[in-house]
Amino acid sequence: MIKSKEKSADLSGARVVDITMKTKGFPFGILLILAAVFSLLVTGAMTGYFLYTGKQRIGDIESYTRNYSITLAEAFSGAAELGYKKGSNEKLKSLFRDRVRRDTFDEAFFVLRNGALVAHSDADAEKELRGNIANDEFAYNTDLILRPVIARSRDIQFTDYNIISKRIPFTRTQRSLLKRYLYDGIDTSGWLASRAVFSGENPVGTVNLIIGKDRIFRFIAAHWGETLRVWVMAMACALLLSLALSSAVFLRYRGIQEDAMALAEEKIETVLRARGDASSASAEGRPAPPAEPAQAVTEQAASVAEGRIETTEVEESIPMELFEEPAPDRRAAGGEGRIIELASMKKTQGEAPEERPREVKRVFDASREILDAIPIDRKRSS
Repeated sequence: MIKSKEKSADLSGARVVDITMKTKGFPFGILLILAAVFSLLVTGAMTGYFLYTGKQRIGDIESYTRNYSITLAEAFSGAAELGYKKGSNEKLKSLFRDRVRRDTFDEAFFVLRNGALVAHSDADAEKELRGNIANDEFAYNTDLILRPVIARSRDIQFTDYNIISKRIPFTRTQRSLLKRYLYDGIDTSGWLASRAVFSGENPVGTVNLIIGKDRIFRFIAAHWGETLRVWVMAMACALLLSLALSSAVFLRYRGIQEDAMALAEEKIETVLRARGDASSASAEGRPAPPAEPAQAVTEQAASVAEGRIETTEVEESIPMELFEEPAPDRRAAGGEGRIIELASMKKTQGEAPEERPREVKRVFDASREILDAIPIDRKRSS
């Protein structure tokens, strides 16, 4: 909203000066710019926090899972070799089921190189498989499970593994973004830790641990929620800061504007008083006091305002009363010497006396016009 304040003055029926000050409202443009800049900074900072902290924490979870899975697979393979030699796997089954109850992993089983199931951590799953993991090839990837046997390696292999019974709690779009920026293993729901079981120098089977990625999925969801809460609080602080800075600019601008308007009004009052004195002196037939040039004053006031104050000076004609024959007592009071002096100054400056008064002048100095008019009338009368 723009409010205007106008000040005018009339002298001898002619309006001489108009001052208009346009008061602008609250700087919403500055507010929006600051809010946009702060929002970008906050969003960038929170995005960096989410990605950096998320990658670091997911790496820690995966490293911890890998370490304890390798340790357990190494221990279980030793128990499996001992049970395979003795022909008894009850102790191995007991170890499997104890660890599953502690929620260390999801499944553990011991299979031979032909897929025959020797021991399983879940008795119900063992019955459903009917003695061979090939009976459920969708749930058990024999290529990954038997890879250490085929490679005749004693190393423990830790790879991503898709657990059919587990669902990844993210949409397709979310998985695509998470895989690109946060965790490239988001497409699989678990890991497989596998180690070959040897009888002498020949591998006879593998011990396998299937571990779900539930901890990583839960962490991503919790981390996103935490980051979102912090982002909302940071955005609120950014908006409050933008509002505070905009209010400070508004108050400072309003103060400067009011100071400039007060200075302009003071200058204009000075001009008006000078013109009033000149008019009174002309009416009484006495010399007018010197006055400050109105045009210079108004230009100075406008430059002080620097665009916040507009000055409008109306074209006006010099009243013809100023060119009437002066009173006799004034000629006797030494006005003749003043006339001669003024005429001499004009000759020295190389200026020709004006034959007729100027009809239009933007803003004039009343005292100067009166004094300039006197010798012109004298010359015309002679």
